[in-house]
Amino acid sequence: MLDFYYTVTLAILNVALPFLITRRDRRRLGNEQLARAWNTASWASAVYFFGPLCLPAHFWVTRRSVRGFLQGGAWTIAVFAFEWLIGIAMGTEGR
Repeated sequence: MLDFYYTVTLAILNVALPFLITRRDRRRLGNEQLARAWNTASWASAVYFFGPLCLPAHFWVTRRSVRGFLQGGAWTIAVFAFEWLIGIAMGTEGR
């Protein structure tokens, strides 16, 4: 039963965390960067279908720089690390 709760938790986190990260980032963007960002439907689709893997693309599209891409990659790694720690805390890792 614990695996079920872990799976549900990951499904929620895979959407919620990238949504919160990109929403926070979109609020801090300048006008030029915001004009380059995905429209609302594309943004929601990317977050829902790709989860944390949409983060490098989001930061690349809005910044158009290697630094932006790396920033998105760092956020992706942070999300995966957090999910891994949740698995350890729930005792599901290593089975």
